[in-house]
Amino acid sequence: GSFEDVQLSPLYFDRTDVKEAIHAPLNVSWTECSSNVFPNGDASLSSALSVLPNVIEKSARTVIAHGLANFIFIAEGFAPNFSHRRRL
Repeated sequence: GSFEDVQLSPLYFDRTDVKEAIHAPLNVSWTECSSNVFPNGDASLSSALSVLPNVIEKSARTVIAHGLANFIFIAEGFAPNFSHRRRL
């Protein structure tokens, strides 16, 4: 996803090869959400606080990647959650 004015290529999930890989119908067009998917707010814990600590604890190795060009998933909010983890 991206800002509307920045979207220069087809959405990833709207690509034919991706639809085939995930066994999605080829005749359905994927679009970004046009309205708030959580109109009453989202009270769930961040996955950085709920899911990932358990994955890291129980895994021999964990790789966490970040797409710096993704405007939806901002790097500044991501880094503080993992800065205290030891690096291998």
